[in-house]
Amino acid sequence: MENASKALLIAASVLIGILLLTLFAYVYTKLRTDTSEIYSALNRPEISKFNQKFLNYEGRQDLSIQDVVTIVNLAKDNNEMQRKQTTVKVLVNRSELGSTYKKYRGFRK
Repeated sequence: MENASKALLIAASVLIGILLLTLFAYVYTKLRTDTSEIYSALNRPEISKFNQKFLNYEGRQDLSIQDVVTIVNLAKDNNEMQRKQTTVKVLVNRSELGSTYKKYRGFRK
């Protein structure tokens, strides 16, 4: 009888331990998800402001070579100043300008 009561106590403590671990895992996951959503919401205006510099030129047919060089230099300067590395692709006639731009060193400051 004594062994049976000890076995029940051990089983109950193991069950309580499993329930607590499950609760901690759920709370951790919920907090992590909420934190990432808040962080994402805080960054949305910053991302929109950054994208707007480039979206002003999107779809325009009247761009001059100076406009294209301005866009490329803006992307290059942004990559040098920012803590995060960003990738900006400039497409001219559906081909990426980045690889062409590297060949023409005269455009750089």
